[in-house]
Amino acid sequence: MNRYKYSLEKHDTRVGKHICPECKQRSFVKYVNSETNQYVDNSVGRCDREVKCGYHLPPNEFLEAYGHFNGSQQVSQNIVQKAEKTKTSYMDIQTVEATIGQFGDNTFVQGLIDVFGEKDVMRAVQMYKLGTLEDQSDKIIFWQFDKQQNCRGGKVISYNRETLKRGKEITWMHTVLRMQDFNLSQCLFGEHLIRTSHDHVIVVESEKSAIVGSIVLPDYVWVATGGKSSGVKEKLAVLKD
Repeated sequence: MNRYKYSLEKHDTRVGKHICPECKQRSFVKYVNSETNQYVDNSVGRCDREVKCGYHLPPNEFLEAYGHFNGSQQVSQNIVQKAEKTKTSYMDIQTVEATIGQFGDNTFVQGLIDVFGEKDVMRAVQMYKLGTLEDQSDKIIFWQFDKQQNCRGGKVISYNRETLKRGKEITWMHTVLRMQDFNLSQCLFGEHLIRTSHDHVIVVESEKSAIVGSIVLPDYVWVATGGKSSGVKEKLAVLKD
């Protein structure tokens, strides 16, 4: 399936958006087949109320499940129920805050201090709200906060202090904490730092690059995709306009 043949509809402001299948508000944007200019299905789209609703059903999930739309109302109902089960989960802010602030032995933070000095590094650490794991000084937590200041999750990576090279193992805090039914919906690392449409934003791949960039060129907002292929297009949607 050509995933790029589908795009979110550019709604006519005179008509407005559609009714969301989940929250029943007129905040729903449907996906359109660019070749036929038709909707995939009435349930395939994204609600703009990301915090209060969070409904998002992309075309690939719909087509993988059903192959094609056959006009059945039951199909749409099944899809809605599936989307309800995949709402974005958020980390408890108290859990996040409990990991922030103790960097005395952390290899990643101390390795950066060795290169750039404590003042600039700690400014970046506080700005990006980095966390640490108790009794695991080689690991840093890259918390992902979206523009609404909600924490989408935390990527846990180990680093060597001398080389600042990361280890091969990568895990997530909801796995570490054994949180059941946590639906990870990633955003850009550093997304919470984007304040206005006038901000000059630089996008890089790794969280480490964003931290280093913010130290070297602090006049820019540095964000990271956290990978080259994992939902990058969806993450970059926040940079529209």
